[in-house]
Amino acid sequence: MALNTSFLFFKLFTVKMNVSLSIFSVQRLVNFISAKEIINIPQDESLHSFLIREQLIYSDKFDPKGVITADGMWRSQPYAHSSVVSLFEKYQEEFLFNLLNTNTDFYLGSNPIYSPTLFINKLHSVFFAGEHVKSKSKIEIKFCVSCIEAAIRKYGYGYFKNEWSNSSFCRIHNNYLMYLPATSYKQAIDNLILVISGRIPYISKIEKKATKFRFFDSAIKRKNDDYYVFPIKVMLCTLDDIGFWMIKNLSTELGFINVFGFPEQLIETIEALLHIYRGNKELNEYIYKKMEFWKIKISAKGELTEIVMVPKHKECSSCMHQNICDLQNLESDYISDNLNLYFLSQHSLTLRKYISNQTGFLGVMRYPWQPLLISETNNQ
Repeated sequence: MALNTSFLFFKLFTVKMNVSLSIFSVQRLVNFISAKEIINIPQDESLHSFLIREQLIYSDKFDPKGVITADGMWRSQPYAHSSVVSLFEKYQEEFLFNLLNTNTDFYLGSNPIYSPTLFINKLHSVFFAGEHVKSKSKIEIKFCVSCIEAAIRKYGYGYFKNEWSNSSFCRIHNNYLMYLPATSYKQAIDNLILVISGRIPYISKIEKKATKFRFFDSAIKRKNDDYYVFPIKVMLCTLDDIGFWMIKNLSTELGFINVFGFPEQLIETIEALLHIYRGNKELNEYIYKKMEFWKIKISAKGELTEIVMVPKHKECSSCMHQNICDLQNLESDYISDNLNLYFLSQHSLTLRKYISNQTGFLGVMRYPWQPLLISETNNQ
């Protein structure tokens, strides 16, 4: 078998509610949330929740059709529709990037294979395009009442966490999540307002479904919310080069030929690759001698950059990936100086996120191209 190595929320509008809410308490929360603005946005808030909250607070007419489906569920690919695009222009690109990056469905940080073009397109599609390719895929609206109440105590308002979309259990409070059954667009809006105010809609049910298995997330994610992050990204030609070297020189350590199709073995394989990538002397010497590094500008304003690693003796003109290669298609600068953690902290957008969040680094970074073991335990 040949191995392929390229791998709130509370700006209430005039509606007839089916529930009784205290106008005084709601208005007090509106004023409180508006005063907080950007400085107090929860780091684990979902993209759906952020889009909803901004529209509830600042839009003249609350109509989150880019977030909620006609039958009252989350859209799998939420976006800001044309009437509310201007609400998000006040945010810096880096903030919006971090929002996408921490959202489960758009997570890029722990992926060594990274396309800045993909990021640019996703950022534009979600926040600024105004329209979106309609997808029939949708997600149940799930929540933990205890988490909502904790958020209200801390922030003054409730919100939905990004991890709830792909889970059925709250790991903080050790209870099953509740969910809102599909009803209607209007009913979903009314129920959302109840939930984020800390109240449980009468139609809510307990979610006890099995969570879909996602082997890549499981492999990257470790116990106690520790996981690997790649501050330096690789191009497809890099994967080919290093992949063939690994097969030739580390076949015994890898031991993963013909394991594809067996998720448990594949998880162990990815974990093994990460450990080899971090600690194997021969591999790191090979990278040091054979690879070079570039800084790629990944935003229209040139404010955001990432560091990529490619073979020194690359043959771009004959490469089968040249049409989709970001090094060829985006403005970039060759890095002649030695890389170190400080340089990466200034120019690797992926790494900057964890520094700004004051996330703990586990272990020492002996080589700049190694994945970092990150701990978010202190952020909970």
